[in-house]
Amino acid sequence: MAHTQLPAGVNRGVIWGAGLFALAIVLCLVFRYVFDKTLAAQLNQVLSGLNRGMMLFLIASGLSLIFGVMNILNFAHATLWLLGAYFCWFFWHVMESWGLAIWVAIPLAALCLAVIGFVIEVLLVRWVYKRELPEQLLLTYGLVLILHDLIKLVFTEMDRNVPKPAFLSRTIEIKDFPFAPEPSFNQGGTLWDQVFDFGGSLGFADTSFLFKSGDVSIASYNVFIIGAGVAVFIGLWLFLNKTRYGHIVRAAVFSREMVSALGIPIPMIYTGVFTMGILIAGLAGGIQAPDSTVSMGMDMHWIIQAFCVVVIGGFGSLVGTLVGSLIVGLVYALSIFIWPGGAMVLIFIVTAIVLIVRPWGLFGTPMRH
Repeated sequence: MAHTQLPAGVNRGVIWGAGLFALAIVLCLVFRYVFDKTLAAQLNQVLSGLNRGMMLFLIASGLSLIFGVMNILNFAHATLWLLGAYFCWFFWHVMESWGLAIWVAIPLAALCLAVIGFVIEVLLVRWVYKRELPEQLLLTYGLVLILHDLIKLVFTEMDRNVPKPAFLSRTIEIKDFPFAPEPSFNQGGTLWDQVFDFGGSLGFADTSFLFKSGDVSIASYNVFIIGAGVAVFIGLWLFLNKTRYGHIVRAAVFSREMVSALGIPIPMIYTGVFTMGILIAGLAGGIQAPDSTVSMGMDMHWIIQAFCVVVIGGFGSLVGTLVGSLIVGLVYALSIFIWPGGAMVLIFIVTAIVLIVRPWGLFGTPMRH
């Protein structure tokens, strides 16, 4: 009887999943017994890393898509993300008195960036497709300088703050984690209020024979960012795998010449992909605006990590971008246990190891035509 074999991609996914799970267990034990960190403290940092990783995914997914299809390394991508954050502040400020202002401001910021991305591709980027990489970098770096000056001219250098929606401004807390099977309630209130500490608390029996207990907390808005990252990943996956235009885009990643030979206009594909990538960057900027102060220069911090993400995951790979984002986010968050001031150094070390072992990234392809 013939044996049924799993697809190669599934096998690779199972191997990576099992390896990451084993690594997580090892790190958990190391942080507990070597660095004396409670499981709750570890979980807090993991949640922080997931939040950062998902924001990195929102930034890097467009960057990776643009390079994978167009072979353009857009150094201005994070600056466009910053511009999206400023647009979000502007639209929120105009509609400040309206309760749903932030929920209108975020998509409006994304749409504005899509229009800007379309204009940039048609007027500038289109003319350097066949140029060498240094010339492309010079163009996109010039865009960074121009956009910075335009931001200063229009929005000034003053820091801008966008408040979080009221129902996403609270902190979710779980008391005395990990807990035993039989909880003992310290205060009254509903189970929801006790578990998530919106008004009460929940105490549990001591389980320090294995892990010291502690409090786990995560901001509600961080949960929203994680959910937004997952939603964008699912949306992009469905677009690339279930639509005709998505199939064309995927084909263009591997062979633009073959797609062109089929009579499909490559410039149209390029314009659509570039616009989509910048739209996602604008959406990410709008989502980031309520989570931190919008200020000049914050894009430079994120673009370095975004490049590390696409190098680790592989240019043009959606799954690779997600995995690379989570790796960078978790390394950044967990480095506080090992080397509080060396987060970026550890990220660069991981990136260098991947470049040495798999120069095309964990989920990238060895050769691109």
